[in-house]
Amino acid sequence: MNLNSFDELAIDLGPDINWAVTNNSHGIYRTLHQEFTEVDFIGFVGSRLEESWEKPRIDVFSRFARERVIHFALILQNIPGMDSQESFVHEEAIEKRREIGFLATKKLKDAIRQYQHPLRVGANDSYAMGILEFLSRNQVKVPEEVKVIGYDNRNEAMENNLSSFDLNFFQ
Repeated sequence: MNLNSFDELAIDLGPDINWAVTNNSHGIYRTLHQEFTEVDFIGFVGSRLEESWEKPRIDVFSRFARERVIHFALILQNIPGMDSQESFVHEEAIEKRREIGFLATKKLKDAIRQYQHPLRVGANDSYAMGILEFLSRNQVKVPEEVKVIGYDNRNEAMENNLSSFDLNFFQ
């Protein structure tokens, strides 16, 4: 595996931020190759509004899917009632992201059952918590039937046994 080729995963957000994004992408990519070798479907959930910080995350998973020749579904939805970037800790924004995660998983519920080893990815832990909520309500076993990953390693994720990328770990 040639780690230098991962530079294309980064968005140019300035010298310091670009390095951090590239470094995070390397770490996540390595983790996918080590821990998710059986995955045959990836569904990524995020929003159009927050594309600037989601794009590097999407790029890692879409590249992994292309290289493994597995199905990749990207669902980006607008966050209702939000017309500008909000702080990711803002309670209303967190709840709306959970709702999007729930509704996006509902849209892909047939795809989840169609594959043997599906992986659902939330652009952050709030989206992923919505994914977990939908799966729980529909008696889908996590991680036995579907694996779920989030980002940011929030307390809520740890309390609910959500696998979450801690981006500070890779820096």
